[in-house]
Amino acid sequence: MDHRPAFRVQPLSAELNLRPSPEALRVSQACHGKGSSEVWKVKTPEKVREEAKARVQEGGGDPTCSRLVLSESQLQFGQYRGQTFNWLLSNDLGYTVGLLASHRKERESGDTSVSPLMVNKDALASYAKLFSGVMAAVEGRCATEGSASPRSQDQSVVVFGKHIGQTYASLYESTDTECQTYLLWLKKQRVKPGCAMYSLQSYVMGRDREKVAAAARSSQSAVSAEPSDEMLLAGAMEVDTHTFNG
Repeated sequence: MDHRPAFRVQPLSAELNLRPSPEALRVSQACHGKGSSEVWKVKTPEKVREEAKARVQEGGGDPTCSRLVLSESQLQFGQYRGQTFNWLLSNDLGYTVGLLASHRKERESGDTSVSPLMVNKDALASYAKLFSGVMAAVEGRCATEGSASPRSQDQSVVVFGKHIGQTYASLYESTDTECQTYLLWLKKQRVKPGCAMYSLQSYVMGRDREKVAAAARSSQSAVSAEPSDEMLLAGAMEVDTHTFNG
């Protein structure tokens, strides 16, 4: 039994393939098809480790090997919840890289939460650190995204309330009335900086600002495309001149 994922690589460059596999697309579509109403009970870190050890033992591995136990640990949130870390790195490395980059920002910003979901993300980060290629991709993603854009937190996961387990992006982009009502409520709250709710609130308000900015740019482009009064007057005078000369 091997703790290493079955990494997929680009055929010509031999670089890690960050695109989801056909299996990942199937799992993701099945998850989204269930809708946000499905109740997912987040397991405690102890339960996750216990079940991972059982899978290692069933596979003929050593349940005392921390690497094997990490590889068989299950993700507790998002579109791939219930899949093992090994499966995740084997089937959608791009999603994993985005998630780990977002998680790093959460921890670096001072989030010291020890909730089951955060501990689960910590465990995934520990597993990913076993592979230099994965960490290089995470470093690259962090450098590219920076901290200015809220979209860098798209794959952050809600760790409180009734929407626990959903990514920030899936919650924000949901057309469900209850989700939109919750976001309106969230934006009105006075929240202490550094907590999980503050992180989500900042993301939502940042996405709102992006929408307003995009609408303004679109409006400006439309105005720019319309002829000015001076252009219309010049055109009318040119028509009059041609008519008179004719």
